[in-house]
Amino acid sequence: MSEPLIPSVTIEVPSSETHSLLRQATDVYLGAQNNNEKLAAVDSLEMQNNMVALRRAGEMCIEISSTESNPDEQRKLFNRARRDWEFALVRQSGKNSTVKTLELEISSLIANSPLYWALLAEKNIPETAILQEVYAHNVTLASIAKSTLESTDGNRDTDRHLVGRIQEANVLLLLQRFGLKLGGQDWLAVPSLFSQDYGHTRPEVPQTSWDISVYTWNKKTVPPELTYKIQVKSNYGSRFKHPERYSDEVKVMYVASDLKLKKKMNITDIGAECMLELQNPRNMQVTHQLDTRTEKLLDILG
Repeated sequence: MSEPLIPSVTIEVPSSETHSLLRQATDVYLGAQNNNEKLAAVDSLEMQNNMVALRRAGEMCIEISSTESNPDEQRKLFNRARRDWEFALVRQSGKNSTVKTLELEISSLIANSPLYWALLAEKNIPETAILQEVYAHNVTLASIAKSTLESTDGNRDTDRHLVGRIQEANVLLLLQRFGLKLGGQDWLAVPSLFSQDYGHTRPEVPQTSWDISVYTWNKKTVPPELTYKIQVKSNYGSRFKHPERYSDEVKVMYVASDLKLKKKMNITDIGAECMLELQNPRNMQVTHQLDTRTEKLLDILG
């Protein structure tokens, strides 16, 4: 297994000139016939010297591990992914809102990596203590995202990207919280794998890409089964602005309209409620609000 080819220079946010290289590496990966071809795409991303490239390289390594039968090779791939992500976080330059949003995305991948390891390498759902730790970490990231949104630099594209990140986190938090309420080990919600999120987007056919995967496990099936595929949109209006068609197997969630409890929902409400509940589990009002939102979400999943 090749080692990551990370240059020892400052990591930059990608410029418009590098996006074609990112797309090229992604196309190579999605069209690869074997792991060697996929790892070639990883190598090229690691040499591109920006946060998005290293984030994608790490995501690819995680997914490649799912097809490795050798536990040592799987661990190497997971370690490589974490090195890519940590390198991007430690060596990035600048603190504008674009960088902060990328930091949140990469930090979320690191936070959820124990779930990927259990699912892809151990072929199970981790014990409750790990699920609780990951959930608490994701709640903390939601709080950081709230502060980041409040201090954005006014760039509409960046704000839209951050809002999308927060809304995906909202749905993931509710689903992970629900798994914990079930007692763990038969329900697992994780961000989708790289090809699940980036692949299957030909305009002439319904899209089958999605943001969040939910796996269920009756412990008689190995590994856990992919049961729900969830695509997250900020609000119902985006259905008309961006009228993508999705396959029937993908459940589309319009967070602001589907999960609201009153006339208008602040996008940071769910993360704030999760934090309040963690800080005070006896706050029945907050627990009721989260339970109600979860029921709405589960009704859409069917």
